[in-house]
Amino acid sequence: MVNFSDRRKFSKLVRKLVTGRMTNHEFELSLFNTNERVIHELEDILWSTYDDFKEHTLKPDSLSPKGRRLVERCILFLHSDLEFNWPSYPSWWKALLGWITLKPNKYQRQLDAYRNYGDENFWPFRSNEELKIESARPRIGLSLKYQSK
Repeated sequence: MVNFSDRRKFSKLVRKLVTGRMTNHEFELSLFNTNERVIHELEDILWSTYDDFKEHTLKPDSLSPKGRRLVERCILFLHSDLEFNWPSYPSWWKALLGWITLKPNKYQRQLDAYRNYGDENFWPFRSNEELKIESARPRIGLSLKYQSK
């Protein structure tokens, strides 16, 4: 079940972070407990966009065009009523953990499940069709609007 309140709250934090209206430390201090898996996945992705050793704001060119489109899709997804069903992304540290624990096949199975679930180019949406449907729905108050390229 979608937690609209948590999604809206997190969407505002993301917009403030990526537009430089909130420092990375303010963002981290504003994170909250939620049962929304998509929020936890986005926290991991956003963590890679800033330096967590010093307090700073993101500059307009901090995100690559591809990174900016990802953030725009994420904000759009947070304002949708779609359930997030992607498997967790098997990151490099999970691969390393697999090798350390002598379970590299587990990582490969997780990676295969992730890649087979949907089209990664449209994550967190499952497909371009899902993205197109949501981007055509009217939204009020989104400061970053997804534009298909």
